Parts: sequence; structure tokens; C-alpha cells
Amino acid sequence: MSRISTSQIFQLAHTNVASARERETQSAEKAATGKNLSRPSQDPAGWVQAAASKAQLAEGESHLRVASLSRNFLEAAEDTLVQLQEGVQRAYELAIAGASTGGGDRLALAAEARTISQAGSATVNAAFAGRYLFGGTQTARPPFAEDGSFSGNQSPIEAPIARGLRVNVAPPTGKFVLGQPDGDDVLTSLRQLATALENDDVDGVREAIEPLRRSNEQLSLARADIGGRLSLVEGAGDAQAAGSINLQDSISRIEDADVLKVFTDLARDQTVFRAALQSSQRLLSSADASFLK
Repeated sequence: MSRISTSQIFQLAHTNVASARERETQSAEKAATGKNLSRPSQDPAGWVQAAASKAQLAEGESHLRVASLSRNFLEAAEDTLVQLQEGVQRAYELAIAGASTGGGDRLALAAEARTISQAGSATVNAAFAGRYLFGGTQTARPPFAEDGSFSGNQSPIEAPIARGLRVNVAPPTGKFVLGQPDGDDVLTSLRQLATALENDDVDGVREAIEPLRRSNEQLSLARADIGGRLSLVEGAGDAQAAGSINLQDSISRIEDADVLKVFTDLARDQTVFRAALQSSQRLLSSADASFLK
């Protein structure tokens, strides 16, 4: 029978202690970080899967931020259209009243009609977060001048609210406010009524009724258009939020450690490490004794 040399005994003891120390170190690291996976070497496939999920999560969170901003922008535009339509509806009522009353009454209505017209001009220059709502991509300056002339554009503002999905957050100014190509200019309709009432022009007042009615209908369509975009944004946001939760769960299952198992394993590995040290000491002591004989 071959005899085990002292160097072999030392190597065996060293190997046992090193192995036990490595297991104890890994368990201690998991206990300290709460992570089952903190380095690629621990689980290369799991690391790649977690990295891919994190990339998807980051993309989804970016889309969520854009969707939130888009929703706020569209809601601000919708509120503005509500204010403008309320003014148009009231102007329509004034036109009906002015067409059937005497000159003195028309002059009394003129002041309110002019106030509505001026308020309408201010309303379409509304801004959100420092950006003007109704100028298309020209958001840095008011799109409407005092005389109602439009200096903005009708270019879309495409917001990426999900992978492969964009929504135009620019309000439909040209079609529903300016009345292009064959509708009514809302601001012009308001100004024409105010001027006709101020001039006690009964024919002008009567001529203003139909454009105001059509302007009111245009604004209803504009609000419906904005409402449809809001529904799209909210639906995409809800889907992204649900997807983010699922991705976070997936990452957690890969990376996060089971707390109870971690501390159970740590206690076991600490015990094994201590036992390995004691066993190594006995082996080395035995080897030393044999060497001295």
C-alpha cells in the first residue's frame, strides 16, 4: 500500500479549506446583498436574461415618461378647447338674441361679444410647461397674433409612447380652429359677431349665426379627436405599466435571493468551513507526528 506523503496531506487540507471558504464567502455575499446573482460567472445564462429584461424595462420606463407627458399635453389642449367652445356657444346665443332685438339691446350685447372674442384669441395662445399648444412644432412663441393671424404650422409632434407606436400630440389647429380647408375660422366668427353688434348691423348679426354654429360643431369634433388620442395614450401607458411589473418580477426571480434559504445556507456553510479548518488541523498534526517518527 502506497503511503500518502506530507505534501499530499497538506494539499488535501488546503483544497478542503479553500472549497469550504469559497462556499461560505458566496453565502455571506448573498446574505449581505440579498442577491442570488451579482456576477456573470455565477450564472451566465441567467445574467444575460436579466440584462435583456433590464434593457426592456428601461425602454418601457422611457415610454411611460413620454406617455405621461403626452397625456398631460393633450389634456391641456382638451381643456383649452372646452374653454374656447364655451365662448363660441355663448356667442351663438348672443347672435340669436341680437338678431331678434332692437338696436339698443344689440349694443348691450356687443360688450360681452367683444370680451368673448378677445378671450378666444387669448385661449388659443394657451401654453403647457412653457410650450404653446396650438402652433404645431412651433411651440416657442404664441401661434396667433392679436388680429387672429396664424404664425404656427400644422406639422405633427410624434411622441413614442410604446415600441412601434407613436401618437401625434399636436392639436388639430388647422382643421378645427382655422377651419381649413373648407370650414370656418373660429376666431373670425367671434370677431364678426362682435363687430356686427357694435355697429348695430342686424344683417351682419344674422350672417354670424351659421358660422358660429359650424364653429361649435368643429370644436366638438376637435375634442373628440383629442379624446381618441388620449385613449390611445392611456391604453399604451397602462400596458407599459403592466409590462414593467412583469419584467421586474422576472428580474427579481433571477437575481433576488430567498432570504430564508440564504441564511440557512450561510449557517450551514459557516459550520462546514469551521469543520474543514478543524479537520485540516488534525490532518496536519497527524502528518507532523508521522514525520517525526
